[in-house]
Amino acid sequence: PRRGLVLVDPSYEVKTEYAAIAGFTRRLLAKWPEAAVLIWYPLLPAGRHAALAPLAAAPRAGAGRSLLRGEDRIRRDRRFHPPPAGEVA
Repeated sequence: PRRGLVLVDPSYEVKTEYAAIAGFTRRLLAKWPEAAVLIWYPLLPAGRHAALAPLAAAPRAGAGRSLLRGEDRIRRDRRFHPPPAGEVA
């Protein structure tokens, strides 16, 4: 396909998945530059999500790509709630 959307939402139970997703995304966009990629990730205290920051901070020069990174750090006063989350699109 010429254009498409790839949603990446792995389990993140394996500690290396954050770095693996960053590498996967770079390889995917190298092979399929027309793709739109949305990556969801939890913001956990260990800070492993920092491995994804370069995807939004340094888009490929001259590729005409826009990247957006957002993080939900809203405090929730409930007993059980999911961790804050971030997205890179």
